[in-house]
Amino acid sequence: MVLLLIGVLAGVAVGGSVSAASSTKVTWKVSSLRAGEAKNLSAVVSTNSPGVKTWSESGTCTLTPARKPTKLTMGATGSCMLTLKIAESKYYPAKTSRQMITLFAPTTTVAPPTTSAPTTTVPSTTTIAPTTTVSAACITNGVCNVGDEGPGGGKVFYYSAATFTSTGSTCNTNCHYLEAAPSDQSTGIVWATTDAMCWNSSSNDNNCQEFSIYSPYDTPNQSDSRTAAVAIGKGMSNPNKAHMLMTGTGQAPTNSYASGIAWAYANNSKTDWFLPSKDELNELCKYARNTGQASGGEIECTGGSSPSSRGFASSNYWSSSEMDGNFDSAWYQNFSAWQGDGVKANAMYVRPVRAF
Repeated sequence: MVLLLIGVLAGVAVGGSVSAASSTKVTWKVSSLRAGEAKNLSAVVSTNSPGVKTWSESGTCTLTPARKPTKLTMGATGSCMLTLKIAESKYYPAKTSRQMITLFAPTTTVAPPTTSAPTTTVPSTTTIAPTTTVSAACITNGVCNVGDEGPGGGKVFYYSAATFTSTGSTCNTNCHYLEAAPSDQSTGIVWATTDAMCWNSSSNDNNCQEFSIYSPYDTPNQSDSRTAAVAIGKGMSNPNKAHMLMTGTGQAPTNSYASGIAWAYANNSKTDWFLPSKDELNELCKYARNTGQASGGEIECTGGSSPSSRGFASSNYWSSSEMDGNFDSAWYQNFSAWQGDGVKANAMYVRPVRAF
């Protein structure tokens, strides 16, 4: 299946003319991945050409989303052949490049022979401190409790017995948990850049701080897409939309807006982090404040203790959800705690999360 990725991956000049080049260069950055590991395509390959990119894959790997892919996920067995076709542009010739991605095989370490250690007698007055362990079942099997260290090295803050869908995440349609990154990745960043790539009611040549990342031609429509953007499971698709417009098309650096920072974040070999949706951020606030409240977006985070005890600030954190009625506003959560709508040009905190 041939999939289309519009935009420039990396290494292309922003905001000016492209100087003439004698050849189109492609640099592959990845040759092996672990089973189930996901990588942003910008971390897999870079090119100096702004030509239209067409991707195809064969073997045990998957490109997502189905249209305009931005991420590669490795299968459990075998290998993956990636093909990148770059169309001719004004200064760069067309080029086709292929890369075989193999399954990463960890090095096996042989333990040294066991030797008998001398017996040590502990005096009766000595207190032996208990050993602190991380839930291995959570990291390896995904059987977790809220508060466990998750596979991405963060803290599990949400569990759903029923599966939820996080399109673009490794778990895809079979997600049960959300984990938060170990630390804030910004203490003050705008929700959107001023790139003229966002949508009003008919065109996408509008300032992204004043208009929507959702197209009026989205299914079912722009208004319903914005309303749905607050739910559990929407945290991945919202930043993917923002990244596609502001970085994929507009060439804005990922560190210049909230969703971009979360999109580019990686930890513990996991790259499928994102800026949480309004309801996901509300659940994170409940965890941060240890409120003991039941899950659900209709139960707004309130009460509990200071968020500093769990490593959060008593400040405003951006969600990835736009307000359904105001193009220039997005939802945020104050961890002191309340929800509100903030102008996209305001600067707030960012804490990436991921689903698994």
